[in-house]
Amino acid sequence: MKRVYCIASLLLILLLLLSAVGILSGAAEVSPSAVLSDISSPEAYILLNMRVPRVLSALLAGGILSLSGLVFQSVFRNPMADSYLLGVSAGSSLAAVLASVLLPYALIALFLPYFAFSGALLAALLIFLISRREPGSLILSGIAINLLLTSLTTLCIFISRRRTESVLFWSLGSFSAADWSSVAYLLSAFILILLVASLWATRLDILLLDSGTASSLGIDVNSTRLALLVLASLATAVSVSLCGIIGFVGLMSPHLAKLIAGPKHRRTIPLSILFGSLIMLSSDLVSRTIAGPAELPVGIVTSILGVPLFILLLRRRNYR
Repeated sequence: MKRVYCIASLLLILLLLLSAVGILSGAAEVSPSAVLSDISSPEAYILLNMRVPRVLSALLAGGILSLSGLVFQSVFRNPMADSYLLGVSAGSSLAAVLASVLLPYALIALFLPYFAFSGALLAALLIFLISRREPGSLILSGIAINLLLTSLTTLCIFISRRRTESVLFWSLGSFSAADWSSVAYLLSAFILILLVASLWATRLDILLLDSGTASSLGIDVNSTRLALLVLASLATAVSVSLCGIIGFVGLMSPHLAKLIAGPKHRRTIPLSILFGSLIMLSSDLVSRTIAGPAELPVGIVTSILGVPLFILLLRRRNYR
């Protein structure tokens, strides 16, 4: 237990240092002393209304996706489950793109979150139904659905060329458009999934057992899984609708946490959040500095990090 606290403290310190670097990094040089001396200066506006919201959005999105991944892994009793691999993010992205293409500009901001949540939930429910009938085919089915939904998203982008730039946002992932309203939505989703996951940590532990054992311990397995599925889908949809698809964070973070703290959720939840936020913030820093002044999509960086882990897990566990 002492080892877990030490590692968590180191991760938190590293996260604070990277947050400071993220706030001070960018195309325009901003001096903290200049900001403090004149709060109405252009430098203060850049710092307070662009860079701080961006860093906070990256931290919160990383925490949301890591917790969603942890919940999905418990719901499906599969350590490979993740909102990206299962197609939940792709479902949310497709629905968001449809909203962006079909709705008038004035209505997009109002209805896009509802579209994103509906797409994520439908994809999650489809995977849930498949996993009940063919548990061994969960990952392959998720990948197939992910490819299908991504192809449909690409088709929408191709058809609606007049909105290509705005639509591409959801398929690549970025924090460049982050503002304080984004932070507020992400914070709400993060608090919700954190509270439920923390209060239901014991239930999440029990869900890792077989259904018969879980039921004998007094858990209504189906209703609990459905509630958690809706919760994780909602949180994923909020992240996707504001930040786009960013893959593999929900796969990497829980596994790193479990390597250190074991399978108990009361220990893995805080570590997953720290790892997820750290991975996301680091990826965002790399994406906006490696090819500066241009920016790489954050999803590219996380995929480069996550694909080797995915292959390693496939080899170790020999998934079908």
